[in-house]
Amino acid sequence: MYTTIKLSNIHVDDDVNYRTKLDPASLKELHQSYVSIHKRTKGKRWMLNPVDVIALETPIDGKEYQLRFGFRRFHAAALTVKRGKKYAWARDIPAVVMPAEDVKDPSSWLLMALTENLQREDTSPLDEARACQKALDATGMTLSALGKELGKSKGWISQRMTLLKLAPTVQAALAESEITFGHARELCRLDNADQQEKMLGVVGMNGWDVRETKHHVQGLKDGDPTPQTQFIYDGHEVPKPKGAPKKKAEEKTSARKPKALMTTMSTLSERAAGVHEKRKAAPAGARSTYDRETSFYAGAKAAFEYALGRSEGVDFNNKEKEDA
Repeated sequence: MYTTIKLSNIHVDDDVNYRTKLDPASLKELHQSYVSIHKRTKGKRWMLNPVDVIALETPIDGKEYQLRFGFRRFHAAALTVKRGKKYAWARDIPAVVMPAEDVKDPSSWLLMALTENLQREDTSPLDEARACQKALDATGMTLSALGKELGKSKGWISQRMTLLKLAPTVQAALAESEITFGHARELCRLDNADQQEKMLGVVGMNGWDVRETKHHVQGLKDGDPTPQTQFIYDGHEVPKPKGAPKKKAEEKTSARKPKALMTTMSTLSERAAGVHEKRKAAPAGARSTYDRETSFYAGAKAAFEYALGRSEGVDFNNKEKEDA
């Protein structure tokens, strides 16, 4: 059985929220479904599945309940209330209330929430990874034990956990579906954040699928980079084979620069400058939203610069020493 309680009387702890990001479009769709159900039932109902809350022994910020399950439904209800007085009916939300003494162990609560959410098809691998990390920290379980608890294999857990080793900009790209889980797993194999971010830019620039990305990443790992990733390899100051001829930058030939590359370089420079200006004009707390674009353009620009240099006979390893 469920009851109705005031939306404003529910404390929401984002630390136990499975989802780190709620899609605004998805919340809007859920809000519209609430309005439709309310209209069809002539005000008798508006939410088909009630949220789960805990009756707190000690109120938090004056609120007597804490949200347990149903973060997305709760935020969609809050969005409905914000639409105006005509939606005041959403201020009272259907809820299943559990006594605080029934949920004494926070780790069991977290495992229950994780198990429930993993059954859904719209979950993000990165959210799954963070949730698994929370569960491991709270319970002290091994990967195998957590896998059994969730009905997943040790390999499934391990694959998600590796995503937490990705550079923040790569994690952001995965969260925004700019790359797939398969791409992210391949980027995890690179040694450091700098390599990962540069490769992210090159993957986006070339539109590589997972198999192509794996091929180029393996080349870097084996010390045999492809032309597209040579600049990443050189950027880590890996020495050229003995006996390889060296050319100074000032001795470069006057070969004509490919017109297509020059046009692309110009476009990249303009776009990078635009992003830089937006970042400078943004409030301090909002500047991080431009970091992913900045890294992308830096990686793409570096790739084209390398391609142009190669067409002119520039030895980039030697050039770096001269620039220093």
